[in-house]
Amino acid sequence: MTGKQCLAMILCLVFLGSLTSCGPSKKDFEDVKTQLADLTAKNKSLSELNERLTIEKSGLTKELDSLKDKNSTLSVESDQYKKDASGLAQKNEELSKTFKQLEAEVGKLKVKNDQLSAQVADLKKKQSQITDHPSPQPETNPPLRFKEDSKSPGMAPSRASTPCDALIEYMFKSREIVQKFKNPERKTKLEELYSAYSSKIDPAPAKAKKAAVEWVKELSRSWDKHHNETVSRLLRLRNTVLNECGKSPAEAGL
Repeated sequence: MTGKQCLAMILCLVFLGSLTSCGPSKKDFEDVKTQLADLTAKNKSLSELNERLTIEKSGLTKELDSLKDKNSTLSVESDQYKKDASGLAQKNEELSKTFKQLEAEVGKLKVKNDQLSAQVADLKKKQSQITDHPSPQPETNPPLRFKEDSKSPGMAPSRASTPCDALIEYMFKSREIVQKFKNPERKTKLEELYSAYSSKIDPAPAKAKKAAVEWVKELSRSWDKHHNETVSRLLRLRNTVLNECGKSPAEAGL
């Protein structure tokens, strides 16, 4: 019941009372005023309360709408995360397969590397045999034997009888210099040796002479730092010299 309704009811009661009696007493009038004041105060309080509740309801409605929007956004994001997670799981599976394939390839490469390392070691061993352990010189071919001068191996006297013998002897003595000396002394000794043999090897076949000079250069260059192609190149140059001079490796002792 609102304040206005209460007021109307009180007035009606006063009016009815006035009809049944000689008139309202002063006390009745005061009671009515007191009740009216109480009802007015209550009405005002209820109005203020209703206004506050209306404002709070509006705020709660807005907050609820905001929460609904956030919930909707979170639902969309959750669906997207689920899709992303599914995609990442698939990528992870693909990466795992790729990793296993790479592991297998690495294993094959390791095996191949071990094989190549073994081949390099074998080539080094062959090179060492070629440079450090020459074949024995046949007694039927004494010009290819020489004795190193302990004081100056690069200037030891030649006992070769032909230009090709001198060329092979030059290769032997060059090898001794490479083995015993380091640069720059090695370079100087090789230059002195070539000068000493230049006139003797000049009549040799040009191709053989060129191959012998290259053989000495390759031997000197690779002695301190081995290269993968060293052994094959030394053998190729040596064979060129022997073929041009008409000698076998056994005859030449190379």
